[in-house]
Amino acid sequence: MRSLAQTALIGAALALSGCMSGANYGEVVEQQFRTHERLAAGADDVWDEMVNLPNSGSASYSGAGGLSYVDPAGKLHNLSADTHLAATFTATGGTLTGAANNFYGREVMQDELDHASNGTLPAAEAAEFYGGYRPVQGQITMNADFSGIDVNAQDFNTALDGELTYDGHMLKVGGVASGSNFIGGEHQYIIIDGSNVRGMTVSEDGAAVTGSFSSYLQKD
Repeated sequence: MRSLAQTALIGAALALSGCMSGANYGEVVEQQFRTHERLAAGADDVWDEMVNLPNSGSASYSGAGGLSYVDPAGKLHNLSADTHLAATFTATGGTLTGAANNFYGREVMQDELDHASNGTLPAAEAAEFYGGYRPVQGQITMNADFSGIDVNAQDFNTALDGELTYDGHMLKVGGVASGSNFIGGEHQYIIIDGSNVRGMTVSEDGAAVTGSFSSYLQKD
């Protein structure tokens, strides 16, 4: 299995009734950043364990993740989300189905995004950074068939398909996240990791852009 990807793609959202202020958005987003950080660390701890998948049954996974892309003007955007997957296991492998939804997004600088992802964003900057995220409409579905795949020897593809309405733009995501796999001896974690240089497609208002999608999920 390849080395652990350090991603800056982390997520946000809590289903709340009524209207949420920017401050409340920020609280939700910050909590999801910390969730992603925790899941990435947990997956790293068991990364080298031999994965043992069951021959039957099912399991549900939840986590955080999202989409980052560079728009045609060269500006970096991060759209974070909740992620959920259902795994069905068979004697030959199995399938995954789920979605990334409850997206929030904003324009970001790479260094502040890196610090936020690693939990090193200065407190004086945190409220402004997290509070700048705003709701995004839409979802990205995730589907995979890992039948016949030795997950200890190779990753598998997860098909991505979605449309997101963000800051007046239409984003479309397709193709595959080719860096998908189970992590841990008891398949405690799943990573979904893809980019436009490895089979994933991202466009803004019909124009192809550079982008990536990633999520860590933990078995419920």
